[in-house]
Amino acid sequence: MIDKYMDMLKYLSAEYDDFSYVPNRKELINAEMFFMFLYINKIKPEVIFESGYWQGRSSLIILETLKRAGIKCDYYIACILKKPHVYFDHNYDNFNLIMGKGEQVINNVAKSHGGKRMLSLIDGPKFRYYDKCEKIYDSLFSNFDIQAIFQHDTHRPKDMRNYQRYYDSKVDKNKYGLHKIGELFLDKYCDLLNEENLGESKMGLICDNDLLIKDISI
Repeated sequence: MIDKYMDMLKYLSAEYDDFSYVPNRKELINAEMFFMFLYINKIKPEVIFESGYWQGRSSLIILETLKRAGIKCDYYIACILKKPHVYFDHNYDNFNLIMGKGEQVINNVAKSHGGKRMLSLIDGPKFRYYDKCEKIYDSLFSNFDIQAIFQHDTHRPKDMRNYQRYYDSKVDKNKYGLHKIGELFLDKYCDLLNEENLGESKMGLICDNDLLIKDISI
């Protein structure tokens, strides 16, 4: 799988002038995206929601992953800023860039896609903006069959405390587990992908316990 992933990164780098094999310091590192690549192939989500949009690097990796795996999935991005330069949307028929607040976008999508298997990447409001992030989480759990929610930057103490606070007060412990992507996984694949672990990039994960995160993370 690592060979397939690296081939995909090389293809995207050659195909798109704005896509760099080496991520910007503010972008998710390749090892994190490889973890998500594995998860998408494992659970085959029907809907993917991404809470924010900057350069679109992670979005492009996700879309190409879906395409190569032959996964039929509607993909939605909520963007609360003005529409950015979307340099890849003409190549993917399951890509929708929707303006608006994250929780409202989720509620609107749920009118036609409610109850479907959902994977979500929260990298818009961090959990230090607890009130905003909580609304997004509430909307996700209320409307979809949550398979996995990735929360970026959980290494920040305040973010992680609020992340844990939400989980402890709102999440069904019998169904969902709270995890942090293992340091061994990141260290191993940062090395294989010839990138430094930039320190600022760490993901937490709420997922269905039946998905057995340990199959991927060790």
